Amino acid sequence: MKNYILILFLSFFSFSFGQEFSVELFFEDSAGNQDSIILGYDDNATDAIDSAFGETNIITIPYNSGLDVRISDEMIARNTYPDPIPATYHTKTQIFQKNCPTNFSIQGIDIVTENWPVTVTWNNLLFDDDCRNGSVFTGIIPGGWWDVQSPSEFDCGFFRVQFINDNQVTFCDNTFYPEYPTSNSAFLTDDNLIVSVFWFTFGNESLLLNVEDYNLSNLAIYPNPTDNKVTIDINETNLEIEHVELIQISGKSSKIKLDSNGSINLKDYKAGIYFVRVTFKTRNTLLKRIIKK
Repeated sequence: MKNYILILFLSFFSFSFGQEFSVELFFEDSAGNQDSIILGYDDNATDAIDSAFGETNIITIPYNSGLDVRISDEMIARNTYPDPIPATYHTKTQIFQKNCPTNFSIQGIDIVTENWPVTVTWNNLLFDDDCRNGSVFTGIIPGGWWDVQSPSEFDCGFFRVQFINDNQVTFCDNTFYPEYPTSNSAFLTDDNLIVSVFWFTFGNESLLLNVEDYNLSNLAIYPNPTDNKVTIDINETNLEIEHVELIQISGKSSKIKLDSNGSINLKDYKAGIYFVRVTFKTRNTLLKRIIKK
């Protein structure tokens, strides 16, 4: 009987806290304050809070003004179109739904400190895998990957880091500067703390392919915003489209068909912000943000 109880306990412990993959990221600001978060994925996880994987929702706990790093949907909620909605979670551990190789959700990483810059370290050997060798941490907002700048890039040159290539990076705050005013890089809490927001996603190396070599100025997606249809015009390029995905701001995606005019029909979709990811037969990809009115 004792052995049976022990087996049940070990099975429950494994189900509660095991996951297919996880990695801890260690943060330290210029004053020596430290914090860490854990990111991972599993077939049985969701992108919400899963207590079975040791996740705890700390959304009601105010940010620590020393150094506080969190995974949250705060920025996604604040930028929901046409009206902001309340955020639903803040956590130090987030195990995502596995969607290998490139369809993992995009997660906001909130950072509060008065002592920039901040350095983050990790074990890059853990990313030598086809599901995660293109995983990135970046100051660039989703939908601007990789054709816009960010405040952190302006101040200290931090653009993005591919986790498999390095094990440490130092970056600046992602608040505002005159040449690039945006509400997608930072926000102010009710108690007047400035929260810089960065972005993380798992994915393989095809996530980082782009079409810069094919002259982006010749590829148009219009109209944007749109009431219904969006047209992808590649007539001035030598590219052939393999498939098109429509991605919700949460990161969930679905393949969508082009009509004979190279347009996608959004009439059955709610108003909001979406991303169109175009994959070409060259395996290059382009990601653009669109607004459905």
